[in-house]
Amino acid sequence: MFKLVSLRRNIDPFVLGKAGILNDKKATSYPGFENELGTELYCEEIVVQDKNIITSRGPATAIYFAFKILENLASEETVKNLKEAMLVNFVESKFI
Repeated sequence: MFKLVSLRRNIDPFVLGKAGILNDKKATSYPGFENELGTELYCEEIVVQDKNIITSRGPATAIYFAFKILENLASEETVKNLKEAMLVNFVESKFI
């Protein structure tokens, strides 16, 4: 069975880092916690997935975090359709 670990808040990745779980994993976190993660593979990306661990930068990245989780659980077409229904592509085309 595939187990997915997803962490969004600033404290969750910190706890995994202290436990050594992120030692060889790419990860991201809320700004200011970079050195607390226990990984040399820190990334300043919105969402980072390394194998079964997904981390995110913080509250403003929640929708992208949710879509990354969905990408692991549903088809690519399902994710695409949901993004279109939620106007994510429209917003990104106007503001990003």
